[in-house]
Amino acid sequence: MYEPIKWPETCYIQEAVYWVALGRAPEFIVYPGEWGDARLGKEAMRSGEIAQFDTGYSETEFRWAGVSVLDMDRYIRAPQGLDTSRSAENSGAEYVAYWDEKLKSIFDSNSDEDKQEYLQRMETVRSDAADFEWRRDLESAFAPHVESARLSVLQALIKGDLSAFGLLQYNDDQGYIYHRRVDIASTRWRLTFDWRESELREGADVFYAVQVNTADLLRVFPRPLCEPTIDIRVDLYPSAALLTDKAEYQLTSNVVTRRQGRPKLADGLIEQAAYRWAADRMKRGVAPKKRDALVQEAIEFARDILGHKVTRTTMQRWLKGLPRAET
Repeated sequence: MYEPIKWPETCYIQEAVYWVALGRAPEFIVYPGEWGDARLGKEAMRSGEIAQFDTGYSETEFRWAGVSVLDMDRYIRAPQGLDTSRSAENSGAEYVAYWDEKLKSIFDSNSDEDKQEYLQRMETVRSDAADFEWRRDLESAFAPHVESARLSVLQALIKGDLSAFGLLQYNDDQGYIYHRRVDIASTRWRLTFDWRESELREGADVFYAVQVNTADLLRVFPRPLCEPTIDIRVDLYPSAALLTDKAEYQLTSNVVTRRQGRPKLADGLIEQAAYRWAADRMKRGVAPKKRDALVQEAIEFARDILGHKVTRTTMQRWLKGLPRAET
């Protein structure tokens, strides 16, 4: 049995990606002592930091991706990132090496008590590193779906179809730091957006806790891009949706396989993005009439927005399926 849910007014950009990639709806985030959603609550406006929204993939999502997780409790406990004070995007080996060096500088190698403390701390470090690598390996099955959704969302933001805003820092009259909500122009979007922290750095400005209105998200992406787990009939009631007793259903498979041969640039996502961008310009009647000019614009789009250098020959091959125009 299913019952309707109410979406929060806004969500972070990565939450929009999860909706597009997996059909995961954002949920309300409520802090003790605060009213309303935490994404724009008092703490967010003061610190500019995002609220915790991403705890990992669910058992249902793993089944959809064709991944068998034998120990979900271990997955939930495993760290999502390994912080070395330089970055939270490190490998397990880098994490172990960092803390080995740091702890050796703290503990006295001539003290038996310090040696024991060092060994105990390093045991925890190695355990965290192993759990992190194990978790990251499981989650790699979602990478093609998430990256494709990121490109779709980013394209919608760049084209202005989807609007976003961020929190910009300022000092009040007494010198205290606060943040105010500021709309982000479509021209300011770049591929260097920090999806994990929902942070956009463009020029001298830093937009923190970047979000979109969920109503706007559903207008642009009314349905997820992924295939449904089950194609089945339901009976809808005012407060519930019940599966039809004799409904025929078919499980869909979403296991990602790589084709043989040379791998495509960014697993083919750059090609897809360039093709969709060029096709959209032709559909809106703003593309150059000459095919060579369109190819050149697509090359510049891939370089300036997607951050990838593409040769003219490659771009011509990618756009070969577009309707022919004047040459």
